[in-house]
Amino acid sequence: GAIGAIRSVEVISPQGSWSQIPEGLEYFTQKNVGGNHVTIVTSHILDSVTSAVGELEPDFFSKMYNRIPKVDIMKDGKTIRQVEKDTFDHIFVHGTLKESGAPFSYIARNGRKIEGNPFVTWRIHGEKGDIE
Repeated sequence: GAIGAIRSVEVISPQGSWSQIPEGLEYFTQKNVGGNHVTIVTSHILDSVTSAVGELEPDFFSKMYNRIPKVDIMKDGKTIRQVEKDTFDHIFVHGTLKESGAPFSYIARNGRKIEGNPFVTWRIHGEKGDIE
């Protein structure tokens, strides 16, 4: 391809202000429900990326943290209540791509949105150039 062989892939997803959740999405705070940032947002992003660059070796590793244990439930721009959250809001996945042997890194951080940052930054570094 235009950038040559893949040397590394990195994905950074500062997913915005999930310390404030709109009413109706409260299920994102409860692991037992099954719908949360890991199972929905992170899974979709990782599926998209690995569909393009290839699968990870099975020995990849991940760490997940719940650093925002309480969140505000919002309606019409106002906090209507605060709830405890047991789902993960910081997710790290690191490994090696099967086909190319290239290092792979995924970082997702929920919390305050950093103004000017996109929802996802995806970089593929190749032997002849890079794609962002």
